[in-house]
Amino acid sequence: VSGRMVTELGLLRAYAADRNDVVIDARALERLDFVAAGELRNEVVVLRGSAKTVLIIEPTFIVEALMVVMGIHELAEIRRRRL
Repeated sequence: VSGRMVTELGLLRAYAADRNDVVIDARALERLDFVAAGELRNEVVVLRGSAKTVLIIEPTFIVEALMVVMGIHELAEIRRRRL
């Protein structure tokens, strides 16, 4: 995923609208660029500001590393992949 992720974030907002627990299945997400990670972080901040919890399921190790660098791990629980 790259860039502003307008479509993807719109779908995430719609999914999260009537949920308190937002689950993002990242198992099929192979790549996430810096801009997209920033956009995701901003959206997670908004979700947390709405008293929602966010769980990101099993991103690849490289995607998880970028999420950690971006501070997403401080805002959302990241369930790691098993080795």
